[in-house]
Amino acid sequence: MSLLGLFCMQHIKEQMTRLGWHVQLDTFADNTPYGRKTFTNIIAIQNPSSLRRLTLACHFDSKYFEEFEFIGATDSAVPCALLLDIARHLNDAFPSVRIVHSCILFAVNVHVMISI
Repeated sequence: MSLLGLFCMQHIKEQMTRLGWHVQLDTFADNTPYGRKTFTNIIAIQNPSSLRRLTLACHFDSKYFEEFEFIGATDSAVPCALLLDIARHLNDAFPSVRIVHSCILFAVNVHVMISI
């Protein structure tokens, strides 16, 4: 992961923790055209004990090229910003009784989905 990707991951973790969500990291390795690489998804859970579930997902990674550093502008930033804002609004929607298990997955690979 690039330095910019690490910065994004840290920012997302800090924001979700500040909002009071439980943050987990899902780290795994997978084969790529550039060999085996390590990836980390961020899973933020609002209320793990609830029986009802709402799951939202986006990706925060960018394309990787060995020849140059690719900086994606809106393909990842906008969905991440929207989900951070939605998390804040979910806190407002369920202020004291957490009736919904809200989960937001910030994935490094939009094609990799996991069951929570």
